[in-house]
Parts: sequence; C-alpha cells; structure tokens
Amino acid sequence: MLFSTALRCGMALLLHSAASRAVTERFTGAYYEVTNVHTHSPSSQSDNVTIEFTVRDSDPLTNSTTTCNGSWPLGSNAYPTGGYLPCADLSFAWVFADNGFTNISSFTLQVEHSFKDPSMGPPPYDQVTTFAHTDIKPSNMDCVGAASGQADCKFPSNETVEAPIWATIAKR
Repeated sequence: MLFSTALRCGMALLLHSAASRAVTERFTGAYYEVTNVHTHSPSSQSDNVTIEFTVRDSDPLTNSTTTCNGSWPLGSNAYPTGGYLPCADLSFAWVFADNGFTNISSFTLQVEHSFKDPSMGPPPYDQVTTFAHTDIKPSNMDCVGAASGQADCKFPSNETVEAPIWATIAKR
C-alpha cells in the first residue's frame, strides 16, 4: 500500500514536471524597438518624400525584425495615415498617427504586428495583433540639409526608440 501510494505520487510529480516543460511561451511584450530611421525630403516637387525604418518585436513568441517604408509627394498632406501600410515582413504594418507627421524629423509612428499565440486557443483563435506607437523627435535625428532644399534625417547608428504596446487584440 505504501509502495503504491509512493509510486502514484512519483508518477504525478513526473507528469507535472513534463507538463510544465510542455507549456508554450506566452506573449510578454511591452514595446517594439525602432531603429535605422531614415527620412528624405527632395528638392524637386516632382520627387517624393521618403521614410524607411526597422522595427523589432522581441517578444519570445515572435522575435521578429522587419523594414518598413513609404513615400508621398513633396508639399502634399498625402503622407500615410488611416490604413496601415505593409512592411517587408507582412505580419507588420505601419502608419503615421492622425496629425502625426509634422516634418521629416518630427512624427509619430504607429506599428502593428500579427502573430500566433498558442495560449489564446486552437487555430484560428490563436491569432494576436499588437499595436504600438512612438514619437520621433528632432533630438533623435541627425539631419543634413542642402541649399537646394533637399534634406536627409537619420538616427545615429546606436539610436533605438521604444514604441510602447498600447493595445492587443485576439481573433474572435
């Protein structure tokens, strides 16, 4: 009887230990990292203003990095707002926040990232999208202008800005 009880307790402990190791990673993200921001304002009205940046979601479920970019006509208010633009990794997308673009060294980026989180449930209910935003300020950028009106701004090589995650949704 004592042996049987000890054997059952040992088996329960072994099964609990194995189950603990089998638990999947869970979403723990607090922010994305934004780096390599580069903006360009041309001197000619026939050329476009451009932006390119790198975003990294370091959450253990994703650990993904991608490049995002966009362009719009110089002198227009047609910079990306409203609908999100896809990044190179299509699980990411970005947009300027409403009224979030002042100039090439002052703007607010909004980024979304979709990924699978098995802890949310079985497919297709394991799909999660997180949303983050950050302000890019002139103090973040090194800008060089030309007499022609052309200007380039970019992050110093070691500059990283955190974009706090402000919302998370799961597929219903």
